[in-house]
Amino acid sequence: MASHDVIPREVLPIPDRKPVSLTTYDAKDPDTKFPPIEPLLPPEGAPNVLIVLLDDVGYGAGSPFGGPANGNLLPSTLYTVVITGGQCTPTAAGIRVQTPCAALATTSWTFTTEIANPAPTVTATNPVANATNVIRRGPPVITATFSEPVQGVNATTATIARTGGGAIAATVVYNAATQTVSITPAANLRANTSFTVTLRGGATAIRDLTNKPLVTKTWSFTTGA
Repeated sequence: MASHDVIPREVLPIPDRKPVSLTTYDAKDPDTKFPPIEPLLPPEGAPNVLIVLLDDVGYGAGSPFGGPANGNLLPSTLYTVVITGGQCTPTAAGIRVQTPCAALATTSWTFTTEIANPAPTVTATNPVANATNVIRRGPPVITATFSEPVQGVNATTATIARTGGGAIAATVVYNAATQTVSITPAANLRANTSFTVTLRGGATAIRDLTNKPLVTKTWSFTTGA
């Protein structure tokens, strides 16, 4: 950045740089004697800020700047969005209602992006947790859906047991296309009995395709008569 390009950054909107002479916009112009336009860049260590610009809102000028937001946002990062308000004068910068003119107060909010590689989770179960009067004959099929493709799903990592008792025999099938595990007991379930389903995560148990383990998931339901 040129030495003369000293810009106050304590307030928004950051004022435009004053041109010192004619600025040539065509870099292919053989008669140009001026350096190319230098982009307005944030100072070293500036926070990541996402700016929302609104068009056709009166005399508002979309000039606030808080840092580039080109490409994907960084994972696990706090971002701040700022909308700069303005006054009801034709020369003022900022956002306000045009007719009738009404100033908009500057507002801001923050959000945090998702982590780069989240652990798999269970997004849905059937029956749902604490369900009652669940059909016990058939036998019933208990299912759970994961947030992403997983591996390590088998009869030792996906189990059903009488609550407070031992596991019961069941067939376990994982459907990679739907990211769903199905647990089918070998026989009808006992009536009016609480059962607990366990999906065990771990380095050698249920985990995603990058070996990030599922946090072990358990839920219970009660059969009907």
